[in-house]
Parts: sequence; C-alpha cells; structure tokens
Amino acid sequence: ATGDRTGTPLLEPVLLWTGAQVAGLSGHAELSRHYLSRMNVTNSDSFMIQKLPSAMGRMIVSTMMSDTRTAALAGEQLASIAYTTDTQQPGFWAWEDMYAVSLIRSGRVDTAALVMEENLERHNASGILSLRARNLVPRANIEIQRGATARGVKMLSEAVDAITSVNMPA
Repeated sequence: ATGDRTGTPLLEPVLLWTGAQVAGLSGHAELSRHYLSRMNVTNSDSFMIQKLPSAMGRMIVSTMMSDTRTAALAGEQLASIAYTTDTQQPGFWAWEDMYAVSLIRSGRVDTAALVMEENLERHNASGILSLRARNLVPRANIEIQRGATARGVKMLSEAVDAITSVNMPA
C-alpha cells in the first residue's frame, strides 16, 4: 500500500518481497502469491535493487510453500545475477541456503553442495553467526542425504548453538 500510495515503483520489489514473506510465514498463502505475482521483474531494463528482491522473494516463499520448481528457477536466476554482478556482501543478500534447500528437495544434492561450497569461505570469514547458522542447515541436509547422518545432526546442533546467542538473527 505504501508503494502504491507514494508511487515508488523502484522500491516495489523490496516492499512486495517483505509482504510476501510476512504473508507466507503467517500462513496467508493466497496473499503471499498475490504479492509475488506483482513483482516478477525479469527484463533487462530492471535495476538490481528490483531484480534481487523479486527473485529472492519468489525463491524464499516458494521454498516455504514446497513449490520446489519455482524456488529452483528463482535460485538459478539469483545464481546467474551473482556470477555477473558482485552482490555477495555476506549477510546482506543471503539466499544461497534457500537455493540449496530447493535443490536438495528436487534431488540435486551435488549441485546444492557446490552452491554451499562456493559461499562457505566468504560467509564464514564474515563472522556473522546467524549467517553461519543459516548455511549450516542445508549443509547438514546434504550430509544426511549422503548418508553421513551423525555429521549432519552435529551440524544442525552447531546451527542451533550459533543462533542461540544472536539478538537479531539474519
């Protein structure tokens, strides 16, 4: 409503991304889908501040709703953006964990592992505990999928330990 009232189309994807996530987390799937339908920014004239939230919103909400295909497509769009533009400030545009989850759910465990390996060094070096916790979850699931259940469960415990002391997690 704020975006509509103030005429700020540049920021609409950011506002709609937030609305879609809040609606999705609150169990309002239809409202979440409505917000997502309004922010499909894929043309070459769109600004990065529009493209990233649009793809992230689609991926995160689709993952929450178990729409693996849509989540993976949005993750692929994010990966494509990240390979051509430096958007990788740790903790700012955290999305790799959700992309890896969608890949794991679609049976692409090895691809998910590559996604997580590529961002591991950069994110761990940042020292952001909530980001570490976020990234440990898909890495743990990869280990479990590969049969290393004890290692995966240990990683999940590490994620809980990392997030426990954080006042405002990512």
